[in-house]
Amino acid sequence: MQIFLGNKKIQTALTVIFFLIILISSVSIRLSGLPNLIDQTTGKYVFADPDAFYEYRVAETIVSGQEISGIDSMRSPGLGLTYTQEMLPKILAFAYKIIHPIKSSITLDYIAAVYPVVAFAFSLVFFFILLSFYLFFSSLWSYVNFVPSSVVAGGGKSDNCQYRPSSSLDCNVAINIT
Repeated sequence: MQIFLGNKKIQTALTVIFFLIILISSVSIRLSGLPNLIDQTTGKYVFADPDAFYEYRVAETIVSGQEISGIDSMRSPGLGLTYTQEMLPKILAFAYKIIHPIKSSITLDYIAAVYPVVAFAFSLVFFFILLSFYLFFSSLWSYVNFVPSSVVAGGGKSDNCQYRPSSSLDCNVAINIT
């Protein structure tokens, strides 16, 4: 068992397999409730929070070709508030413009309903890659960091300094004041 788990390639393969199991199962769990988000009266997807409705409406405005630099008449009518310049409605509209010509059954409300799951999957992959780089470079840095401290401590230049693994340098210096 030690030989099997001691191999770096097998450890990497097991890590990737476990990551894929976590990714696929979590995306599957998050998508399993998607049919419950269909409104029975209109047949369109509804969203879990009010912000998603607003961002869907702004994305719908972008897709229809209207400008979002003017006053938003549906947002606090009478106050003259403008559209918020957020990135999510633009991403939803961009995704719709890319995906809809390829598969015409994909609607903007479907993209808005599925977007949180897709963003979660991308962020999980990004986190895994970031953590992999961090672990690789931190283990590399521990080897680099060990060399100077061992050279300083183990040079034999001082009889009262000892290198100990728990602390980098342990010096017993007696100060004689006369």
